[in-house]
Amino acid sequence: MITSYNLCGSCNQLLPPQSHYPIPDLPESAQTFYQFNQNLEFFPKTKLIIAECKFCGLVQLCATPVKYYREVIRAGIYSENIKLFRLNQFASIKSEYLARAESTALEIGAGRGEYALLISQIFNTVVCTEYSSDAVQECRNAGLTAFQTHPELTSFHQDLEHRTFDFICCLNYLEHLPRPVATLKTILKAAHPDTIFLIEVPNSELIFRHGLLNEIIPDHLHYFTGNTLIKTLDAAGFQRFSVSKLRS
Repeated sequence: MITSYNLCGSCNQLLPPQSHYPIPDLPESAQTFYQFNQNLEFFPKTKLIIAECKFCGLVQLCATPVKYYREVIRAGIYSENIKLFRLNQFASIKSEYLARAESTALEIGAGRGEYALLISQIFNTVVCTEYSSDAVQECRNAGLTAFQTHPELTSFHQDLEHRTFDFICCLNYLEHLPRPVATLKTILKAAHPDTIFLIEVPNSELIFRHGLLNEIIPDHLHYFTGNTLIKTLDAAGFQRFSVSKLRS
């Protein structure tokens, strides 16, 4: 039987059984693993099936997403180095691509507003979305304009009041979603012709280069490289983009 999880998340081609590689005895989710970290012999295990699409090359899990996949869960504390890196990153994008003083920004998958608060130091108007109601409330308590929604919901653009934005970012978000191309197409509708996007995903080249199967987790359905990210953006309708590595 062909299900959506037997189809490539980028090019929608069939992932045949001969492309499947089983990885047994893994935690059923990263958050479950954390909960059982003192009694690892009792943690719930699962067998993952990983496959490489022979058409576009994207490596991915043939699996249903974890139950909380729409929620962004980040470490509560980040270092000063990360904070400075993000501030410089957002400021550089604004100064290089968005000359006008008044500019709007949207973060999709904002968690508890960790990065949206930094974006608000650079951009005049910042909106963020998050699926977790508790996280949305934390964003609002911090003074952010936050909407409880998700790009997979048909109400997504209505929830955003059909607004468009000068800058849209998704940080370490796309790899969690079962249909990344469909998600990107939805996000594009919140853009105008001159919108600048920042889409960041983990670089999986190190995993493949060194065979680091311990880096394969159920929470990440897709394992992008520079080449497969380009193909995914192209399939979603992005017309002008560049890909760079933050780290190898």
